[in-house]
Amino acid sequence: MLALLSLLTTASAQDVCTVGCPHASIQSAIDAVNPGDVGIITVESRVWDENLVVEAGRRITLLPPLDAATIASVLLSLTNPKAVEPLGDLAPIVITSSQPLVESVITVRDSSLNLVGVALDGNLVRALDANDSDVLFFASTVFARGLNTEGGLVRVNGGSFTATVVSFRDGEAGSAGGLVAAYDADVHTEGVSFEDGAGTFGGCLYVTSGTDRHTVTLNATVFRGCTSGGIGGALYVRGELDVTAADLSITNSNAIDGGAIAIIGPGPTVVVDQAALSDNTAFGRGGAVFTSDADLTLVGAGITSNASNYGGGVAQTGDGVVSLQSSIIDDNSALYGGGGAYVASGHFEAIDTLYQRNNV
Repeated sequence: MLALLSLLTTASAQDVCTVGCPHASIQSAIDAVNPGDVGIITVESRVWDENLVVEAGRRITLLPPLDAATIASVLLSLTNPKAVEPLGDLAPIVITSSQPLVESVITVRDSSLNLVGVALDGNLVRALDANDSDVLFFASTVFARGLNTEGGLVRVNGGSFTATVVSFRDGEAGSAGGLVAAYDADVHTEGVSFEDGAGTFGGCLYVTSGTDRHTVTLNATVFRGCTSGGIGGALYVRGELDVTAADLSITNSNAIDGGAIAIIGPGPTVVVDQAALSDNTAFGRGGAVFTSDADLTLVGAGITSNASNYGGGVAQTGDGVVSLQSSIIDDNSALYGGGGAYVASGHFEAIDTLYQRNNV
């Protein structure tokens, strides 16, 4: 805490409001922070119609007007999600854009941006686009109500993407990531919900990595109502990734393959501790989970009431190992093969796992 209070005294502090502040726009306050410096910007809780650009190595935090001690406590929560400090009933900062012919409301390049207590409205365009940057959402809401080619709400290319106590909803992508698409980036979510996203690959969240290995951590994360026209109804994982998840919930999602989750190799290793995957549908393979050339371990999973043509619960192809441990595979159905699980190739094991009421 003392280090954070010290940061408050050394950072460039800027205030934004309609009357009586040094800045009448958020962009003006961002530009007032020297390139490469830290800027803590308090913003009046109202609707701001702006297109924002954060660049030149600036490290910016946007948050509502709070006293110094509360700001320090919030900054602690940003670095330690387990110590989340709620913002209470404080009204959010609403950032949107009515500008025509823009691709994103916020663009971040080679910098970092923390959004605290923000309602980010894409207003028919992408809400945020980040390149080689570190982006963090805390106690915020992001929605778009529009169609983008990739990353319906958020697209991250390089750097990192972190979200704590955030709701992402109502986005659509013509290709990857109906809500969020992350390329060659580290991804961490804690207490996050993804709802009502649609995309060809990853109806809600799309994560991929090329030659460099990256980490993905999904804790207490919920997916609902996600739709993919191809692979991965809620979550699509591909490439050189180490994925860990705990307390994962995916319901009412659908795709051609992998109604809830698609894991595509070679490269990914996925470990899930405690998951509820229910009422998902695949029109091809894997009502809940589809893997291809990938390693997956599910511990304490409930895979229930899912449906597909092949593998009502789980479908596995290619090389790789799928291990179900202390799990329940219940009341899943397949039209042609594998009511609970369909294994075309690879190694599949079920340890202390209950199969019941699965149908073909």
